[in-house]
Amino acid sequence: MILNSGRLLNERVKTHPHKIAIITKSERLDFLRLNQRANRLAHVLAGQGVKCNDKVGILFPNSPEFVVAYLAVQKVGGVTVPLDAKLPSKDIEAVLDFADARLLVTLPSAESTVDIKQPVVTVEKEQIKCKGEILHPPDDDWGVDRSAGDEATYLYTSGSTGGPKLAVLTHENLSCFPRVLQELYATSSEEVYGLLLPMSHVSGPIAIQELIEHGTTLVILDLMTERRGALQSIQENKVTLIWGVVPLYRLLIHEAKIRKFDTSRLRILAVMGMETPVDFMQEMSQVFPHTAVVQGYGLTETSGVVIGTPPQDAVRKMRSIGRSVRFMDVRILTRSD
Repeated sequence: MILNSGRLLNERVKTHPHKIAIITKSERLDFLRLNQRANRLAHVLAGQGVKCNDKVGILFPNSPEFVVAYLAVQKVGGVTVPLDAKLPSKDIEAVLDFADARLLVTLPSAESTVDIKQPVVTVEKEQIKCKGEILHPPDDDWGVDRSAGDEATYLYTSGSTGGPKLAVLTHENLSCFPRVLQELYATSSEEVYGLLLPMSHVSGPIAIQELIEHGTTLVILDLMTERRGALQSIQENKVTLIWGVVPLYRLLIHEAKIRKFDTSRLRILAVMGMETPVDFMQEMSQVFPHTAVVQGYGLTETSGVVIGTPPQDAVRKMRSIGRSVRFMDVRILTRSD
């Protein structure tokens, strides 16, 4: 058996109940409150008939509610099906039907925008509603044991083969990521992560796994609508590590050149997802002189990182995407192989 992220949260609360787990522009949530919210929602899901191996859709932007919903599904032994908040209703319906989802958890404001056959539970901060009724479930600990090979989450990729692909991640898949980060970037429980990428993609589950396993802090950054606010948050919350993609980093650099912020605690910027020009890497290093700018490569199907450059090689190996990380076997093939 293995402790899934829902059960791990119960254990984390015993050791660090009041450590801040999630930070947004308007909210700071410690592990105790995060667990209480997830427990309450888990009770509601169980009351709606969700049990081990049932699939549950979660439709949220990057937010504490996404984390709460994700963990609640894990607590009852279900399989999370994260959905991109920008998807049109017909695509949401198609994904939920294909995954054979039992119900959907989303924000109250999104309930009227989706046309699906599954029941809908809404969550916003402390409030949980189902069929228009405000519910008041208990917050006592909830959690079930799962096997390492049991399905944990279904992720739909961007569709590089012409249509969306379903990637199935197990609890063992997800548990690898924190150990990979620890070895590659020498991370610790004092790490403060800045989240730029959509949580509905692989970044969400792996960031949550890291948060719960190592007791780190996750700062949700809204770079698309508040560039200045994102850098202000990096400064105020002393963010230490960010992983992202070139288009988002271009926005960050543009704003950092206009206004000066103290980013001296930011020790690693990991550039993922695409080949990165060396001149852009150099520009990032100039704008963030205290920071190791490194490349890496990963897949949804592998729970994140496959290849990465350690920070000590950031300057010497700037052109490189790194070497294979723990748990990964990588081969270089030619066209004739």
